[in-house]
Amino acid sequence: FRRVLFRSARTKSLQEAVESLKSENDKRIKTETLMLKAKEEAEKANLSKSQFLSRMSHELRTPLNAILGFSQLIQLNNLDDTVQSHNDEILLAGNHLLSMISDILNLSRVEEGSLAISISNVSLSRLINESISLVSHKLDFRNITIHNLIDETDNILVSVDETMLKEVLVNVLTNAVKYNADNGLISVGYKNLDTNHISIYISDTGKGLSEEEQAKIFEPFN
Repeated sequence: FRRVLFRSARTKSLQEAVESLKSENDKRIKTETLMLKAKEEAEKANLSKSQFLSRMSHELRTPLNAILGFSQLIQLNNLDDTVQSHNDEILLAGNHLLSMISDILNLSRVEEGSLAISISNVSLSRLINESISLVSHKLDFRNITIHNLIDETDNILVSVDETMLKEVLVNVLTNAVKYNADNGLISVGYKNLDTNHISIYISDTGKGLSEEEQAKIFEPFN
C-alpha cells in the first residue's frame, strides 16, 4: 500500500512537472510570436518612414530649385549692394538646404551605417563665414554680436565633409543665439591640437547647461 502511494505521488509530481514545462513552453512560443509580430510591424513602419522621407525630399527639391533658379536670374541684373547682399543670402541658405535635403535621401544608408562621406580640403575661414551668414538674420532681434576670431590670412585648410561640418556649425551657432542673453556675444575660433588637427570652438554668454542637460546633448533631436 505504501509502495502504491509512493508511485501515485511520484506520478502526480511528474505530471505537474510536465504541465509546468508545457505552460512555460506555451508562454515562450506566445512571447516569440508577439516579438516576431512586433519586429515585422517595426520593419513595415520603418520602410514606410523611409519611403515617405524619400518622396518628401524629391517634392521639396522642386520649389527649392525654383527659388534658387530665380535668385540666380536676379543675380544677373544690376542690383544695389543691399539687394545683392540679400539675394546672396537667399542663394547661400538655399544651397545649404538643398544639401540637407540630399542627406535625407541617404536615410537608408544612415540606417545601415554606411552613409557616404565626401572628404575635401576646405577653407576654414570661408566655412565659418558661410555658417555665420546663415544665422546672421537671427542676431538683430536680440542685439547679439558674433566675433569671428579666425583670420582669413591664416589660410587654414581642413580635410572634412563640407556639408556635414557646416550643418554642425550652423546647429551650434543657432543654439548659441537661441540660448544666449540679450545683447550677448558669440565667439568663434580655433585651437591647434597638434600639427595635423585643430579644435573649432563656439562660445556664448548664455547661462550654459546643467550637468543633467549636458548628459542629454547627444540624444536624438536634442
